[in-house]
Amino acid sequence: HCVTGVQTCALPICGQIKNNSWLVDSGGGMFMSPDATDALPGSLRLLRGCSAKIGSGELCPATQIGKLQLWGRCAVSGKLVPFPVVDMWIVPKLQFKIASVGIFEDAGVGFCTDDTVFRYRSYLHIRRSGIKIKVQKKKNIYILEAANPSKNAAPNSCLNQIGRAHV
Repeated sequence: HCVTGVQTCALPICGQIKNNSWLVDSGGGMFMSPDATDALPGSLRLLRGCSAKIGSGELCPATQIGKLQLWGRCAVSGKLVPFPVVDMWIVPKLQFKIASVGIFEDAGVGFCTDDTVFRYRSYLHIRRSGIKIKVQKKKNIYILEAANPSKNAAPNSCLNQIGRAHV
C-alpha cells in the first residue's frame, strides 16, 4: 500500500479555490486532482493500493494515475508556457488540486518564495528556459493559477520559443 501526504490541512481559503487553481505543496509526494479530466487524454490507468493522507489523518484512495500537462503565464510576457509533463493521481475525495514541489523539482522546475530582484515574491522557475511563472500567496497558502491553452491561447502562441530566456 503506497501513501503520500498532503500537508495542506484545515485550509482557510477552501471556498476561494478556483477550478484551475493548484495548491503548491512542499510536503505532497505527488500531483493530485479530484478531476480525471485534468489528465492528458488516453493517459489514465487504474491505480490500486495507493492513498493520499490528508491533514485530518484520513486516507483518501487514489483511483487512477495519468499524465498532467500544466500551463502557466510567463510573468514577464504574459504568454502561455507549458510545464514539464508529470504523473498525477486522481483522488476523487480531495476538495482541491495539489501540485507537488518535490515532483516539480525532479522535473526541473524550482519553487522560489523570495526574490527581491524579480518583482514577484513567489514563483515557479522553469530552469530549462529561465521562465518564471507567478504563484499567489493567500493566507500562507501558495496557489498556482494554471492556464488552459485550448481556451486562452492565440493561434500563433504555440510556444516554439521555449528555449529562449523569456517567452
